[in-house]
Amino acid sequence: MEYTYSCLEDYDMAIDDFILEHETFPIIEKDEEHLCAYCSSKSAYRLSLGKLVEKDQ
Repeated sequence: MEYTYSCLEDYDMAIDDFILEHETFPIIEKDEEHLCAYCSSKSAYRLSLGKLVEKDQ
């Protein structure tokens, strides 16, 4: 699964970019163990795609 990590300062930009790339909202989880993809500071959040749930037809 692909993740995007962001710090508090770049959080808004990370969400905007995620929505533009994936055309859906991300699952947002706290994550302070990685580096921000935008500025290389300590991350605060991890953004990812949720699992798609198929409806029974």
